Amino acid sequence: RMNAAVIIFCLVYRDIDKLTSCGKAFSYTLPVMLSLMDDVRSINQALGALMLLSFVEASSRIENNEIPSFIENSSSIITKSLENAIQLSSRQDATFLTTICLAQSEWLRLLFNWIPLASKSSLRPTTVHAWMSKAASDNLVAVRKQVQMGGKDKNDELIVGALVAGIDPLLADLASLPNAATIEIARVGLSAILPLIGWRGMSMESRSIQIAALAGLLSLLSGAYPIMTHHGTKIMTEVLILLDRSDKDAIFMRDNDQADKSS
Repeated sequence: RMNAAVIIFCLVYRDIDKLTSCGKAFSYTLPVMLSLMDDVRSINQALGALMLLSFVEASSRIENNEIPSFIENSSSIITKSLENAIQLSSRQDATFLTTICLAQSEWLRLLFNWIPLASKSSLRPTTVHAWMSKAASDNLVAVRKQVQMGGKDKNDELIVGALVAGIDPLLADLASLPNAATIEIARVGLSAILPLIGWRGMSMESRSIQIAALAGLLSLLSGAYPIMTHHGTKIMTEVLILLDRSDKDAIFMRDNDQADKSS
């Protein structure tokens, strides 16, 4: 029943193209959305996140000259609910965690894109930037804990989901700001991302982790450029080790292919 109800809510948002209709639908679905994301079951949290994603997609299609009041008034409570949901689901199914991380990053990016229209709003750019920075930092800390466990219990899927859906998009947006916005989380970011660049394995998940970690590193280099020169040695060490390992893996795979063909 719950799954069917969520699908119906999502379909309602798909056909919305007016701000007033979006606001009405949002007022009806917000209590359900928050209740699901605050639930202790990861599947319900993911369903609530899926509803939020549908709302964000609908809101992104609507042109407006100022930030809608229903988004402004609910911005804080939704941001906090997403933060709590990620903390509760950080060791659960990778699909659920990825969905919630994606909802968090897309929600904050929606607020980020509305900022130029918020001149008459009480929602300030510094507030949204602080939310984005905290979300990225919290997720980086969670990923760092997963790194310490190594490749156990399929945590590589959790890591790549958090990186691709949550951390990388937020770091990319923060890096676009002119004031080195990620400088405060640079150390946390490097401590989580550098070990991932050297993540061992030849599986699709391992390769995805390495690529996603490199993307996050590029955003950190841009967003925290004033202090990155102090970490140049360890950054280049990890990158060069990755290049060397990639060459060796490529040779190994080529030799295996040739051996299979000749047998």
